[in-house]
Amino acid sequence: MKKTASNADIWTRCEGYIKAASDYVRVYGSHESPAAEEGIMAHGVAEALIRVMAKDGNPTPKVPDRWAGSVIPVDMKIKCRDYAHFCYSLMRRSNVYGGKYLWVEDEIESTFLADGLMTRVDFAIYDPSVRTLHVLDLKYGHRVVEAEGNAQLLIGARSIIDSIDVPVEKVTMSIYQPNGPNASMPLDQWTADTLSVMEMTNDIRQMYESDGNALRPGSHCRYCDARGTCIGLRHAVYSAWDVVAYYNHIPEELPADRLEDMLAEMETFRDLLRAYQTGLEALCVSRLKRGDVMPKWEYTTSLTDRKWAHDEADIIELGKSMGIELEKRTVVSPKQAELAGMPKELVDTLVKREATGLKLRKKSLKTLKQAFQ
Repeated sequence: MKKTASNADIWTRCEGYIKAASDYVRVYGSHESPAAEEGIMAHGVAEALIRVMAKDGNPTPKVPDRWAGSVIPVDMKIKCRDYAHFCYSLMRRSNVYGGKYLWVEDEIESTFLADGLMTRVDFAIYDPSVRTLHVLDLKYGHRVVEAEGNAQLLIGARSIIDSIDVPVEKVTMSIYQPNGPNASMPLDQWTADTLSVMEMTNDIRQMYESDGNALRPGSHCRYCDARGTCIGLRHAVYSAWDVVAYYNHIPEELPADRLEDMLAEMETFRDLLRAYQTGLEALCVSRLKRGDVMPKWEYTTSLTDRKWAHDEADIIELGKSMGIELEKRTVVSPKQAELAGMPKELVDTLVKREATGLKLRKKSLKTLKQAFQ
């Protein structure tokens, strides 16, 4: 296992990740999930749509029914179409539809890290009118990924800046996550000036060149193959448990700031415990496959939700022959209308939002920074 842009959010936080994960994979193997396979399909479908839009100038190409021999789920078609529409809106705004200022699922050399190290960029475009580089990353998983400070986006941006001979004044980096907890607003953006991007990626280069093995547990552990055998994570879980188990205060009697600290400690414990639990589950599956006996556990094949194994048109026609309407026609969401080109100001006059109650929300990093200025 090597340091790459795709796993940079782990090795920039944990020096010992590469060695620990490599040792684990060598003994127990890696664990590919159905979600990873779905992500590969989504990237392939989105790329095909974006390339057709760029070539033909057609913002509404037909989404194919199959990709690499497999039927594309209806919900994936919609999500990939919306993502492609957003990318196309950037092409129209920049008046760039191809050539050296457009990157779609392209490999770019990250020479600032190492000669020959390639970084895949999902979508990027340079707008010469405002000297701005846009870099997007499509995340098809359900866990929240934030754009601000994202190492993978920063590496992609720096790699492009180093490869083009035009001035870049600022970079807008975006995470597009249609399956996240806030799927109605799947876009998370962060803009930084080029000097800041260069400084942050220089820090990343120092971490890339470091050969330290210190284990530094955190929220990133959930993506690590070795989380079930990591000594650092195990100790962190036990330490967090000590904090929770021996909490002597009654929550309702705590001042607000201390209650806030208690909630943060609980969140940390939950994240560490969940990472450790899923790591142990993967380890148990590997041991069972090797022939070990566990009286209370067995492993079985995990299955995705049911999906049609035939073309949608055939399913719809079959339903009609049985007197059943299987085709669902609905107006697109307000967000999808904006991505399709309807002005936001007009959309705002046509929508409503209703309160459903109160919920606790963690403040964004940007909000916290403003609070302390």
